Amino acid sequence: MKQSTNSCVLFSGGWDSVACALMYKDSHNPDLLFVNYGQNYLLNEVRSAKAFAEHQHMRLIQKQFPLQHDQERRNFYLMSFAKLQGYDTIIMGSRNFIPLFDKYKDSNWWSLKRYAAMMNVEVLLPITGWDKKRIVSYVRDLYPNRPYNCYANSADFRSCKCPNCTELRNIGYGEHDHL
Repeated sequence: MKQSTNSCVLFSGGWDSVACALMYKDSHNPDLLFVNYGQNYLLNEVRSAKAFAEHQHMRLIQKQFPLQHDQERRNFYLMSFAKLQGYDTIIMGSRNFIPLFDKYKDSNWWSLKRYAAMMNVEVLLPITGWDKKRIVSYVRDLYPNRPYNCYANSADFRSCKCPNCTELRNIGYGEHDHL
């Protein structure tokens, strides 16, 4: 039986959050905190999150917190929401160091660490500096299923034109795999 935890992975069921969950599964015994905030690809994310949690025997907590009005700062809101749920260690899949290279200015090491300090929580950002190829390789070594990726809700990432599916093809993912 698992011990109680005060750690969570802000979990979408995508590559980045799956990598983070795999890294901290044994050392922190985190909950997987899945937040429905009004994202367009919710059903696919939920399906992927449930499959991962079941496969890894991890606790998936599903909550609703509508943020459609402010996607730009969603990570700050999600961190605040996690703290309100009683977590004092929050694990997140942010890859950038500084706000210059982010689509959203709250998705980088510098901004997230500053916000965590103001909130008096610990934020762990284990894949900062990793490229997608490294994340995909890490996850594939430890998890047999493909995490959720597609922004267009396509069933076939090989023909989808969304940026995430295009990125997977560009790094050679699925070239010889039957998915």
